Amino acid sequence: MEKIFFDPKKHKYYVGEEKEEYPSVTTILNKVIAKPYLMYWAVKEAVSYIGENLDRVINKEIILNSENAVKILNEAKKTHEKIRDEAGEIGKETHSIIEKINNHEVLDEKQMEKLDERIRNSVNAYLFWKKQVGFEPEKSEFICYSKKHKFAGKIDCVGKINNELVIVDFKTTNAIYPEYWLQVAGYYGAFSEMFPDEKIKGCYIVRFGKEDGEEFEAKNIEDMVLMEENFKVFLSAVDLWEWQTKQKEKEKENKRKRKKGGEIKNDRK
Repeated sequence: MEKIFFDPKKHKYYVGEEKEEYPSVTTILNKVIAKPYLMYWAVKEAVSYIGENLDRVINKEIILNSENAVKILNEAKKTHEKIRDEAGEIGKETHSIIEKINNHEVLDEKQMEKLDERIRNSVNAYLFWKKQVGFEPEKSEFICYSKKHKFAGKIDCVGKINNELVIVDFKTTNAIYPEYWLQVAGYYGAFSEMFPDEKIKGCYIVRFGKEDGEEFEAKNIEDMVLMEENFKVFLSAVDLWEWQTKQKEKEKENKRKRKKGGEIKNDRK
């Protein structure tokens, strides 16, 4: 098994002694899967922000002049980014605390009370789900990779339910989206390649609510034939990502040649 290095600042994986760079599962999927609902969500948040400030104008809390108008519009354009980044931090902190719990680190009541309420609720929801299904964590935040297909990723947790090995992906989003199964399929394929004798019997996606300490939504696939099919679809995404990457490299090369007056590559192979 090759050594693998993870750079958290760049969110990049490097495999082997030569540190060959592998794209992450999420990087691949984020680049090739269109998410039009995010655009509608961003517009909705911008309009909502503008509406809130118009109410402030009507209530004479602020004066609508050219300076304030420009400020409101500029802030409206960034509203979705602020919400996204805040949600990302909540998810990141939730994952970190769950990892500590799975590694048998004890958080006392005072430590839990200091947490943001949304994080505390998500962590409590995890504990509630864990107890309900009898989940036994074994590998938390486990880095996996595929030498054959040249990608890597980090599995939230590998463990056992009813004494059977399962992969679990944790979410703090507002819903479980279909493309999440391709993310889990990437992990499943990489883990299966790394440990061919350890048979995965199920894959879970568990979403933890941020408003209630017992709210969770869990979906699972126990049909590994279906996971193999999902993995094939994921590999198609890998192929598309590689094609996109090559096209960008060609475009960069062409720009350099334009500056030097060299021959331009126009093939799209």
